Amino acid sequence: MSIILATNNIADVGGNPIKDTTAGRFRSTHVGYGIATEGTSSHTPVATAEFKHAPVGGDVTWIHCKIWHSHNVGANNGTGAFWCAIRDASNALICDFDLDFSPDVHVTLFGASTVNYTPAGNRNPYNSVATIGDVDIKLTVSVATLTVEVYIDGGEYPYFNLTVANNGKTAPVFEEWRCFDWLDTNVTVRQVISEYIVADEDTRGLGLTDKFTLADGVNTWTGDVADLFDENVSTGMTADALGKRVTQAVTAYGGPGASVTRAVVITAYGDVDGADGDVRGAARANDQDFFTGNAGLKNGIPESRSVAFDTNPIDSSAWLEADFTDFEFGIEASS
Repeated sequence: MSIILATNNIADVGGNPIKDTTAGRFRSTHVGYGIATEGTSSHTPVATAEFKHAPVGGDVTWIHCKIWHSHNVGANNGTGAFWCAIRDASNALICDFDLDFSPDVHVTLFGASTVNYTPAGNRNPYNSVATIGDVDIKLTVSVATLTVEVYIDGGEYPYFNLTVANNGKTAPVFEEWRCFDWLDTNVTVRQVISEYIVADEDTRGLGLTDKFTLADGVNTWTGDVADLFDENVSTGMTADALGKRVTQAVTAYGGPGASVTRAVVITAYGDVDGADGDVRGAARANDQDFFTGNAGLKNGIPESRSVAFDTNPIDSSAWLEADFTDFEFGIEASS
């Protein structure tokens, strides 16, 4: 089981999202802000959010996030006013959730035939207005079929469950989120996304806690470590040889008690100059070095990649919060 992407960093997100620091729209005990999409009642998206990542290794992709929204879905929705569109590596549309059937929402799968389902009445897929809720999308892409399932706050949303024959679509690598033209037709509407996770395992119940840099560890890269954390994709660090790495100690956990750590995930945004290459996660504790598997980066095409330590690499035990005080985490140029 693998976590493919885990981020709450706006620098990892394409489109033109808005950093939202308003209290109550994200879990401030876990992350520092939310990533907002926004639109107007004139069918115009003002801000969108695009998440790009590597494909999963199997048929099943889970997509998880927490969402706060300002208004309910409702009447007078414009054509193409989708909530989320999911595409594969060839940019082919696999699935989308539209808001353009007044007064309904509907899901569409784009396989050998195009099928959609529009429930009777206004079947709002969201949690209550102005509260934070969990959304989990399970998309199964096999050679034979495409299947989508949606879970809201852990429970299956039966109106968004479809299967269709596949026509060559592959695992998703791109999700675009929008919002506009909801029930109140004379207001600007906003949804705030946080704790975004893509995995090949069930993501229901998962969350994300940011652990930012605390102190320098190993650093053989060129540049300023601060540029790795400034949310500016035009600045950063470079490695001019394989085996060079940068690691950092991390901040203490800030969330509620009794939390279970599923994995330590390291997410980096970058590319390779000259040819495709790889980075891998690096950890160091008690003068020992540990590494994850490789994550591929493309020549001249910067993208986000996540690698994970699923267990404490010292003894392969489940992570405990106390373990983090002994570790530095980072990345290494690996191939």
